[in-house]
Amino acid sequence: MELWRIDKAVEGLCGDINACIHKVNYEETTESELAYELANCILGSGVRYEISISYASILKEQGMLFYDYILDSDSSAKLEEALSAPAESVTENLVYKRYRYPKKGANYIWHSLSRIYDEFGNIRRLISFYPDPSSLRRALIKICPGIGPKQASHYLKNIGLTNDMAILDRHIMKYLEISGGESICYNNVSKIEKYEEVEERFIELARSFGFPASVVDQALWFIMRALNGRALS
Repeated sequence: MELWRIDKAVEGLCGDINACIHKVNYEETTESELAYELANCILGSGVRYEISISYASILKEQGMLFYDYILDSDSSAKLEEALSAPAESVTENLVYKRYRYPKKGANYIWHSLSRIYDEFGNIRRLISFYPDPSSLRRALIKICPGIGPKQASHYLKNIGLTNDMAILDRHIMKYLEISGGESICYNNVSKIEKYEEVEERFIELARSFGFPASVVDQALWFIMRALNGRALS
């Protein structure tokens, strides 16, 4: 598909997304929602979104992300047990046998929340400690094992803190390669410095569509995922 056709489809989809998307107000988010979104982003690394959100929902419903629970001596083992059990999908009519990496996922969630609760008391105080989303993103990458620039950006968007960050997955970077005429080493964007460099290119491109970066990002993701590697020019 020609680049202009992709841009035309993205432009149309941006309008639909902007009109119907649920806009999250950070000031109205609860501590429970902040913890749930963090767990979802941790579990979403290398795992389908439909699966991560289903298991994060279970952890939230069972109260396994709260301060008192996380600081309990055997909470990590209980988290692993929950991630090892079957879960009903919240988006599809099926049941998942288990989360793909139960031990790693449990350890990452436990270490992340333990560090935040020990140092800041709660997630909202962590967020308010940093002056802007970019510095907060860097802090999350350091504090939370298993969270890289993409997951941290996703988190800050999901909690309604910013609309000016990009979720640079392979679909978005493929589009940037096509539109910019140069290849991007996917491994490089795991480093925040390179991620910010590529993100700056994306945000500049997003302005040409007349919508926030988060809306253009989502529209591009849908279009490029649907094309699924079909011939582009």
